[in-house]
Amino acid sequence: MSKTKKIVLLSILGALVIGYLVGVRVFYKEFLPNTFLHGVNIGTMTEEEAVDALTKAVNPSFNVVEMDGVTEQISLNEINFVADYEKIVHEMMKKTTSLAWPISLVKRTENTTGGEVSFDAKKLKDLVHNLNAIAGENVRAPKNAYIAQNNGKYEIVKEDDGNKLNEDRAFGAIKYALARDEGSVNLQDEDCYLKAEIRQDNKTLNDKFRLIQKIDSLTITINMVDANEILTADKIIDMGTFKRDK
Repeated sequence: MSKTKKIVLLSILGALVIGYLVGVRVFYKEFLPNTFLHGVNIGTMTEEEAVDALTKAVNPSFNVVEMDGVTEQISLNEINFVADYEKIVHEMMKKTTSLAWPISLVKRTENTTGGEVSFDAKKLKDLVHNLNAIAGENVRAPKNAYIAQNNGKYEIVKEDDGNKLNEDRAFGAIKYALARDEGSVNLQDEDCYLKAEIRQDNKTLNDKFRLIQKIDSLTITINMVDANEILTADKIIDMGTFKRDK
């Protein structure tokens, strides 16, 4: 290798070393580029700046996603919601090493941990109770599957799960999500809706249905002194205990 090439190579190497050392010094008390916490980019920020950015990024309302994608909001101010990010930011900074700053230029580091949260659970319970999905006019309770007669034939009418929430379960799911500093919860995914107890494939219901089908083809004649009493299928079924399950 010629002397000129060696000089050029050493110059490039020296520039890289100097650039690396400058980066180490710059990021000594700052988060590395491409560092995300709770969805917020805190790269190149100090601890104080990161806490401030996270606090400002808190959405003023919590989204409650309901059936069919309907969304309602709960105001965080109304439940005195506070999220403190100082501890998690400090813990992240302790684990950060400025020596690895070149890697951060091409690799994203993400931490989804939320802040330390506090809120008024009683006020939250009141707000949950007043959600349209619970107190609204269009709330429908579940209806069990049942046996009905239609055009002279008996059939099993399928259950209707309706759209009524289990209020305690919904409150628990919302409270848990808030405690984790999450911005929303899907109540359907959390299985918070009531469901009909007796479904179309219910064994007892189907046993009754098969028995009714057998009876439906019967006609019984009872010989009496003055006349014969004819019992049709409808009369036999009416004399039984078959009824719509509530």
